[in-house]
Amino acid sequence: MPTLSDLQSTGATVRFICQECGATGDADLPAMIAAKGPDFDLTDKLAPCKAPGCTYWVGFYAQQGQVTRSLSTRAGDMAESEMRTVWLRSRHSKTPPA
Repeated sequence: MPTLSDLQSTGATVRFICQECGATGDADLPAMIAAKGPDFDLTDKLAPCKAPGCTYWVGFYAQQGQVTRSLSTRAGDMAESEMRTVWLRSRHSKTPPA
């Protein structure tokens, strides 16, 4: 999968989407490169959603023109599904998750 510098050099827009609250936006590639380095790979990466009150996380998508593709693999999607199950259970439990 492409690195942050690959995405930037091809002119791709990296978008984030929260599957819980629906927050969307453009990721700040220069800031991500400064923080993580140009060789950082966003494949199967998640980040905390920054929308007020949301405790979920966002996934990343690369958009070039009219084409948008997920930066998640099938294994990453399955891992997110398992994490979501744990997250949902913790929201309905009186005991906070460890």
